[in-house]
Amino acid sequence: MSETLNHPEHERLQAYAAKELDGGDTAVIEAHLTTCARCRVEVEELHSLFVMLSSLAYHAPAAGFADRVMARVQVRQPWFARAADWLAGLAPKSTRAWALTTAMVALPAVATTGLVWWLMSRPGVTVQGLWVISSEFAARVLSGAWSWVWSYVAGSALASWAAGAAEVVASVGRGGLGLGVVMFATLTAASVWILYQNLFRTEARRTDYASFVF
Repeated sequence: MSETLNHPEHERLQAYAAKELDGGDTAVIEAHLTTCARCRVEVEELHSLFVMLSSLAYHAPAAGFADRVMARVQVRQPWFARAADWLAGLAPKSTRAWALTTAMVALPAVATTGLVWWLMSRPGVTVQGLWVISSEFAARVLSGAWSWVWSYVAGSALASWAAGAAEVVASVGRGGLGLGVVMFATLTAASVWILYQNLFRTEARRTDYASFVF
């Protein structure tokens, strides 16, 4: 074993100079210092440093300093946490509010049930006839909505973009189309994996930050 390995570690000498060692460790260090001039010089330098530091003025932070600092710290929450807070804010806060919300939610169902019961109590009205009328009405509504949507989209830039995309797909052929689908699927999978790692696996995030004690 070399002579260097017989010297106490710097941390132990520092603890000795700061008088943080117990009696047994202190005796071992002092026994070593009687025969090692190099460690005595190091201990004297550490002692001088501690004396100089203890003579410096101590400026304590003002009252409420930590609260003012933390009030300015902005932590951006993920979208699902913001959505949960928004939904929690919409929830009723009292029993009366819950009762009113329940009544408003149940009112359409009660009104529909009452209307159906009233229609079924009329002479000549059957379940089959009511179903046929409702189906025809729904079909007319959906047909009218689809006609309106198609007339709106047909003259918009979206239709031109779709036509251009169709021409591009036809020009590249099946091989190019298959390659594009594979690339799109690969990029989508990579994006989902990155989002999963950064949004849901919070334990995998880096925690390199500085901590301050006030």
